[in-house]
Amino acid sequence: MKSSAQGKSHEHKQDKEDHLAPTNIGQDNKPDKDQGKGANLTHGELQNRLNLYSRIGGQMEQSFKVQAIKQKYLKEIKEKEVNRSKSDIHYGQGIRTGLPHTRHEILRDQRDRSDQKLRDDVAKEAKSYYSQNNSLSKYFRDYKHQKEGMNRAFEKARDKGIDRER
Repeated sequence: MKSSAQGKSHEHKQDKEDHLAPTNIGQDNKPDKDQGKGANLTHGELQNRLNLYSRIGGQMEQSFKVQAIKQKYLKEIKEKEVNRSKSDIHYGQGIRTGLPHTRHEILRDQRDRSDQKLRDDVAKEAKSYYSQNNSLSKYFRDYKHQKEGMNRAFEKARDKGIDRER
């Protein structure tokens, strides 16, 4: 009898979950490598950032290029809205006729992900263009050269006996 009682208690211990054992993470649960790298900006935040990029550089061609990126983005958003309106009409007609369909929440989530990807791509494109043409190190380097040029001009003026304060 003892052996059967010990066997039952041993089986019972095996049925319990071992909380200290490492968890086997399935392929579905692994974090996405690209997730978190995007800017995750809203529509308004992206427009503000694009306006900032176009104002900061001080060069007209940079401003025009960033504004062109912004116009392309706004055009794509407008086209998506027109297509989505048509899609929603067809979706409603399909439901009324009894065609099989996916849940509307799934479609909305797909649209949100698509919009976010577009915003991330536009932000990345504008940022790379801005970074290519402007950076703080470039600004300070240029400022340093301007300052050195002014100092040389003052030194020449001093050597010639011209008063700097006039």
